[in-house]
Amino acid sequence: MLLRASLLIPLAVATAAADPLLAPVPGSDCAGTWIGRYAYDQPGYEPVVVSLVLADRDGAIDGAILEANTFGPQRWPALTSTVAGGRSGTIATLAFTYDGRNGVAHTVDNRLTLSPDGTRLDGTWWIGGDWTGTIALTRVARPHGQRIGDPAP
Repeated sequence: MLLRASLLIPLAVATAAADPLLAPVPGSDCAGTWIGRYAYDQPGYEPVVVSLVLADRDGAIDGAILEANTFGPQRWPALTSTVAGGRSGTIATLAFTYDGRNGVAHTVDNRLTLSPDGTRLDGTWWIGGDWTGTIALTRVARPHGQRIGDPAP
């Protein structure tokens, strides 16, 4: 049985909250799997659940995002985008670029701060000067090859 991606993302967030294996995972960089949400500053828009997989190579960050399709044509239940940017210390500046699937192809700029324990990324996003909001993410897994019980990098 296939589940729609728009159903899988909230399910993943609910599972993460209940599953101790998906509890916040510390780290000193942005690498890993993150689950969270972004919210609009503009009235009338609900927060959107997102999941990210990020690589952080000495501050150079890339990755991918999956989120429920809440604003594109409804031919596909999910939207995907790529991530590119960098990190200096605890500040990450990232561009999320939608891949064009389902007619959505723009870039969202983000400025995020890594928490002192490395379990959260919190910050703001904007599209030009027209759209703005907040984003909050929790790291739920380290990169492949690092187990939950391993010391933080």
